[in-house]
Amino acid sequence: MGEVGLLCLPRCRSALRESVGATRTYTSKEGEPVSAYKIISVVGTSSKSFEDAAQSAVTAAAKSLRDLRIAQVREMDVTVDKKGKISSFRCRVDLSFKYEGV
Repeated sequence: MGEVGLLCLPRCRSALRESVGATRTYTSKEGEPVSAYKIISVVGTSSKSFEDAAQSAVTAAAKSLRDLRIAQVREMDVTVDKKGKISSFRCRVDLSFKYEGV
């Protein structure tokens, strides 16, 4: 696995801290539970492939978040060295996780 970076805007990082501890249960008019999900952006990097970069982002997030639901790759890019060779692959992944009920 490649190097991992949890890259969020400052507001996203503070929202992540707040949302991880959030516990609320909502119900519909019929009394059925309604789920709520939080979405964060995480950037993973790899020297091998985009797939490894995406996996490193998900693996890093899974260490501190529970109940991950969906991972969607939003952006992919590469870094290029002075000789014009690709030196690393990067994936920005949006991850959703479910708020835990009380």
